[in-house]
Amino acid sequence: MKKQPFTMIVFNSTHAAIEASEILKNNKQVNRIVNTPGKIENGCGLSIYVNDTNIDKITEPIQSFFDDKKVKAIYSGEKEGLSRSYTLVKEI
Repeated sequence: MKKQPFTMIVFNSTHAAIEASEILKNNKQVNRIVNTPGKIENGCGLSIYVNDTNIDKITEPIQSFFDDKKVKAIYSGEKEGLSRSYTLVKEI
């Protein structure tokens, strides 16, 4: 089975996750709001899952969220079947 890379953005508040998801959608970044996985013990409980690994491209439209400390962390991940692994890229 082929590994599929993705990016997970973890937020400090539910409101910030929902707002950022809408901004990303308006900027043609396909994403979905998901519960923060148990393997990641940061944030408010909601994260944004993006099937893209270009972190600069993903985060550019929501840069103010980083400046305002609304983002807790960014993880890169790999999905293989039902298994997922996460690597911390940046903690804010």
